[in-house]
Amino acid sequence: MQLDLTWLAGAAALIEPAYWTARGTRDASLPLAIPEANDRAEVPRKVGRRFEDVHRYALERTPGVRVLAANETLRAERRTLGEVDVLYRHEGVVVHREVAIKYYLAARPGREASAWVGPGRRDRLDLKLERLATHQTTLARRAKAMNAWPDHLPFPERTEVLLLGALFSPPEDIRLPEHANADIEHGRWYEATDFRARFGAERWAILEKPWWLSPQHARHAPVVRAAALAESLRGPRFVCRIRSPDERAFVVPDGWWKDLPSAQ
Repeated sequence: MQLDLTWLAGAAALIEPAYWTARGTRDASLPLAIPEANDRAEVPRKVGRRFEDVHRYALERTPGVRVLAANETLRAERRTLGEVDVLYRHEGVVVHREVAIKYYLAARPGREASAWVGPGRRDRLDLKLERLATHQTTLARRAKAMNAWPDHLPFPERTEVLLLGALFSPPEDIRLPEHANADIEHGRWYEATDFRARFGAERWAILEKPWWLSPQHARHAPVVRAAALAESLRGPRFVCRIRSPDERAFVVPDGWWKDLPSAQ
């Protein structure tokens, strides 16, 4: 966890703060502590759950912060409204924070958020932003309007979003989506044939979930030659170039992007 805590303290937000301000919420700006961690703890298999665990561990140990609830499910009339990721108090202010880690590939032309697709093809940047703005960050207000806010918790005075991750462009069409933070990690994605032709005998580390947060995990990852990886590829793989430890990329099967579901 220590590598991920250090990464978290300096990670750039995926989306610029003005985007959230215009939608009635805020970008998370509270500096997080970098505490000493026990790396013997059980590690979840999903990268999203790993991120939540790392974030909560850091937030609970940040001076002046008291975490009041985490992953709090809200229900009204036997219906689940949603889950509050984190509720915390800092300097007397109660804050509802939604957190997420996302990795998107520019799979369609243009700078619209709908052009950026998750490696599993089931997720899109525009859909995630819409859900954060209209569902997740409005959850507390909707629960209160339905008299479903828990009695044992104070009502938040503001909401904020901590959305981290990385974006990846094809090598011949390097771009970022509208509203993206210019400081976000911005790598490349390659089809298998192109990857083999470009890098051949070069060695790359394969990054398995949940070790996607800190690039430093590549030091302990299995290593293969680019040609061998391309030839055995069955689905998208997250990789890191050995001779350039901060250069992370996705390798996808040939034609991975051609039959994506409609963005409409």
